[in-house]
Amino acid sequence: MSSKTPSHFQLNFRRYILSHFRSLILSFYTLSTLTS
Repeated sequence: MSSKTPSHFQLNFRRYILSHFRSLILSFYTLSTLTS
């Protein structure tokens, strides 16, 4: 169980990053477009 917890956490973290990565990139893109 001790070795299973980190794996589960990593999976959730990865999923979280993947799901919010696109919106983050979009935000940066919009910011750069507004600044230009």
